[in-house]
Amino acid sequence: MDALLESLHNVSLVLLPIVGVVCLILVAMILYRIYVITKKLPVTLEKVDGVIDSTQKSVDQLEAPLNTLKNVSGTVDMVNNSAIGIASKAVSMSMKHSDAIVSWFKDFGDKRRNNKEEAGNQEKEEDFGIYE
Repeated sequence: MDALLESLHNVSLVLLPIVGVVCLILVAMILYRIYVITKKLPVTLEKVDGVIDSTQKSVDQLEAPLNTLKNVSGTVDMVNNSAIGIASKAVSMSMKHSDAIVSWFKDFGDKRRNNKEEAGNQEKEEDFGIYE
């Protein structure tokens, strides 16, 4: 058992520095990547600022048409409410005065029939013959 521990000690004396160097190389590579990313960060942020600025300009250009649509929508709502009010008032008035409206239509129809009958009688009385 002592021989095994002695051989493991000798192997670890050789391998530990190699593993340490490999770990240091990996840590150095990671730190280099972080350094490169931090160097590129201002350029990336400038590009993002450019995209945000162009997006803001597009939003500003859309603001005027959206305000116009809002105004038109408000006008349409106002016209719709007025039309509903007018229709409901017309229905309520016609319900209140339904007897008068029915009699008015009945009188109008009677007058029209009488006018047609008189016109028919007048046509029969007219003579389109040749006078000598």
